[in-house]
Amino acid sequence: MDIKTKCTNCGDIEKVPNINEADWYHYLQGEHVQNIWPDLTSDEREVLIGARSGTHFCPTCWDIIFEEEEEED
Repeated sequence: MDIKTKCTNCGDIEKVPNINEADWYHYLQGEHVQNIWPDLTSDEREVLIGARSGTHFCPTCWDIIFEEEEEED
């Protein structure tokens, strides 16, 4: 199955293809994303985390948002 999520900031859709349904179920039950999918990139794992939580920022928006926060400090 493909897991998709929408960037909370810009609306772009990101997806991670070919996620095993049993693995997804274990993740939804509380297993850590890095334990289930250690071979995925950190950006791919962030898509999965965002799909579960309902809040996700694509890599471009992440960089913009956190660059602004660093400038404020």
